[in-house]
Amino acid sequence: MCKKNRNKMNLYNSEEISKLNKIVKELPDIRQDKIDEIKRKIESGEYKIDGKEIAKKMFEIHQDIKKLSQFDKNKNK
Repeated sequence: MCKKNRNKMNLYNSEEISKLNKIVKELPDIRQDKIDEIKRKIESGEYKIDGKEIAKKMFEIHQDIKKLSQFDKNKNK
């Protein structure tokens, strides 16, 4: 591989790493206290599931994934 192509590849990899880094930083931290609280509520029967809220969140995540896919497709044109 010639030096010019290698430099382009390194730049591309650097951009991809930066993009992935940003995504990872935006992920929420795992909060063990919340996990333990939810487990306790499930075991005691106090935990109520809101199906509409779950569906809403799933739809939002789906929309976000579609946006990322479009971004990737447009970037590679």
